[in-house]
Amino acid sequence: MIRTFQLMTMRAAVAALALGLPIPARAQSPRQPDVDVPRMDLAATARFTQVPDGAADRKWIGRGFALTIDRGVTPYLAAAVQVETDLHHVTGFLSGAQVSTPFYYGSARDPVPGRFFGRALTGAVSDEFGVGHPAAQLSGGADVLLSRARAIGLRWEVGYQLMAGPGAEPGHANGRVAVGLLIGPRLHP
Repeated sequence: MIRTFQLMTMRAAVAALALGLPIPARAQSPRQPDVDVPRMDLAATARFTQVPDGAADRKWIGRGFALTIDRGVTPYLAAAVQVETDLHHVTGFLSGAQVSTPFYYGSARDPVPGRFFGRALTGAVSDEFGVGHPAAQLSGGADVLLSRARAIGLRWEVGYQLMAGPGAEPGHANGRVAVGLLIGPRLHP
């Protein structure tokens, strides 16, 4: 039965060549390795924040640092804890949830996989006077693995941090951008 199918396929290919019809090639790309996502990963990022500068103007400040630990609950949901500082006055302690896609390759030729994520955190942020304020942070971004040999990836994230409480400006929302390293997920050999 198999031999008959092989002969029929070969005859069809010879007939197609004789008629000048193109034959699609069955090129197989090498199988790309799966990603091992541990129960916990760590992200260290440099963050840049947009803050009020006068009545209606805003300016971006940098040199901030954020450390985030994500603990996987399901393949698409993680509990997240974040500590961040601008290295001068403002420090924040936030926790909440992160939802994400699984790691995937954009195409068969893509050398490294990536994933998208969204995060909602709540907690407290101290201002430049040391006064604590309730805060919430909404953000989204992507992680892209950088190396096949090491468990290191690139994380970028954009979003807003909202502050409330006495002394905080009404409707105070700081734009936020963070870029850094993700440590944890790795490619299977």
